[in-house]
Amino acid sequence: MPDELESVPDNPELLYDDRNGDHISCALPYNQGDIFRCGRIEGHECFVMLFMHPCTMRSGVGIREHQTVIKVTQRSSKKVLAGNAHWVRDFKVMPLPDLLDDGKSAYQGDFMSIWTLPSSQLPRTERIAQLSQLGRRIFQQRLIFHLTRFAPSLDVLAEACRPVDAEIELQAEWVAMGMRHKNSDQLSLIEKLENDFDEFLRQKMEGDDLSVRDLLGKDEYASEAQKYVYSEIQRRFS
Repeated sequence: MPDELESVPDNPELLYDDRNGDHISCALPYNQGDIFRCGRIEGHECFVMLFMHPCTMRSGVGIREHQTVIKVTQRSSKKVLAGNAHWVRDFKVMPLPDLLDDGKSAYQGDFMSIWTLPSSQLPRTERIAQLSQLGRRIFQQRLIFHLTRFAPSLDVLAEACRPVDAEIELQAEWVAMGMRHKNSDQLSLIEKLENDFDEFLRQKMEGDDLSVRDLLGKDEYASEAQKYVYSEIQRRFS
């Protein structure tokens, strides 16, 4: 049964889109698996990982007042523990080798330690890492396996998550283009750009009765809808 789980990559960089000991760009959308610095306990930094699906964690364009998180603990202070051999039989964790990009430590998200925090304790300025799409698929697969001992393939998970992945990528591009030549941590502008993006997705696409967001979620129209959003990004920000 463990053979059904995707192997943990030998190259830990494949698990992350971004990681930084200070904080990653505030312009990146919140996403499942984001890791935050969350104070100190007995002199040691405490980290948590966002647990919920991106749609569940949001209320409109913003995140909900409270968020479900799992505890992130250090597995080793001396070894990165990249590769599958270190994790193959540990079903209750999400492997996070070289989380801090220091080349000498490994962390893990613990599915046995789950609780709820106010969103105010998870500001963008304390986010230190964001998983890649591969990282999120591995996270989702291991979580499902932990709960059910069933491991859906990464392809099945990718297909189920395709619409929300596409929207998040488009939002990231929208905000990045809107923030060009500006302070990337200017939160008020980031939030305005995110609201503008959400408002645009709610509009009906030209010649159609469905919203842009609706069309992004339909396989037969997704490509056309993405092109439509990209054309709007170019129109507004180029």
